[in-house]
Amino acid sequence: MVAIKETIETEPTYMAFRDISTQYLINTFHIKRIRKSPILQEWLNMPYDIPEKVKRDLEQLRDKLDLYGAYYNEGELKWKFLNPLITLVDYDESDAYDTFIERTIQATVEGKNLRGIVDFILATGEVEPAEPFFFVHEYKKEKGTADDVIGQLLSAMLVAQKLNNNDKPIYGSYVIGRFWFFVVITGKEYAITSGHIASNDDIFTIYRMLVNMKKIIKEKLL
Repeated sequence: MVAIKETIETEPTYMAFRDISTQYLINTFHIKRIRKSPILQEWLNMPYDIPEKVKRDLEQLRDKLDLYGAYYNEGELKWKFLNPLITLVDYDESDAYDTFIERTIQATVEGKNLRGIVDFILATGEVEPAEPFFFVHEYKKEKGTADDVIGQLLSAMLVAQKLNNNDKPIYGSYVIGRFWFFVVITGKEYAITSGHIASNDDIFTIYRMLVNMKKIIKEKLL
């Protein structure tokens, strides 16, 4: 009698976003940071007239963050500032895409298996994110932050490039306490803003960029 060996397929080993550094991405995928990106600059310069009611709500969020933001832990930053801010932006008004919170995305990028949990994604899909457009990452507290937040966000954006399988840019933002940085990656090149402080009047710029993401998705990415 000939013994028949059962073939068991095992899931490939994935690198977690949290363990990936920016330097690893540069060495492995040859991505390059550029100082000026026309796509990022266009996003920064897009106009939007903020309604007076929303301005008052933003001022309240700004003032509270100015007083207490430096002491928030990650959970408090989410519940007391980020969630109310995203609610004001109202991404749920469109049926073309949806918001996904703390979802896992994964892909094999140039032979490397990457996977991780992303705090916030705007993507097509009803039950799970399908084609990602925009990420907000990492909701880090201001004190004691040592992780490579840029590496984690860029890892997610590279996975999004693979999933989308087109030449369109991927947009993102990472948050460290009161500080917001906006990111765009196109092909192998990425750019990052110099930073906006949500506890001062930069909050209006932050809000405007978040709102205008809806227009960018509708007109350029769908």
